[in-house]
Amino acid sequence: MHDAGIRTIVDLRQAGERARDTQPRPDWLTPVTVDLDGLDDAVFWKDFWSNGLSGTALYFLPHLYAMPERSVAVLSALASAPDGGVLFHCMGGRDRTGLIAMLLLTAIDTEPDAIADDYLETVRLADLRSNPADRRPRGVSDRRANVGSAGRGGESPGTAGRGTGARAGSGRGRGRRQRHSDVEAESVKFPTLFTGRAFL
Repeated sequence: MHDAGIRTIVDLRQAGERARDTQPRPDWLTPVTVDLDGLDDAVFWKDFWSNGLSGTALYFLPHLYAMPERSVAVLSALASAPDGGVLFHCMGGRDRTGLIAMLLLTAIDTEPDAIADDYLETVRLADLRSNPADRRPRGVSDRRANVGSAGRGGESPGTAGRGTGARAGSGRGRGRRQRHSDVEAESVKFPTLFTGRAFL
């Protein structure tokens, strides 16, 4: 990271997650912590925990509406970082990091389809990391093929989430992830289409 010019890390994890770190940050790195989740808002998270949609892109837009100040705090930390490159991260690099990446890509007028493709690449890489023995992603081609058909029929991100929620509760692990991925990709597009720069 040093050779790549990274000098600031914006850590999106909760305090309990950070407490499990086993190595200190090097002296040349400026750490900034912003708890993006806001798990203390039990009313917001209640439905997402029960329907299996936490950790998916299906919570992005509702989170932006419910707790915009948390994303604003992250964007402010990125914008006010000292000279040098800035890296931002969570645990898996998919949901919290994905939300901030979506906002940054929107800010530079990236096409919604390209943002969704970026998100799907993150899904693919996560599958490879979780399945290192044979390096075969689980159902990525199916996910990509279904992206074009997801979220149609006048669905908003909220209705898309409700439409998958019933199925989410019946599955675990890989099956649940595959069911969500096509709708998640469309959900990444929805905030950029409907909110634009509202939170920037």
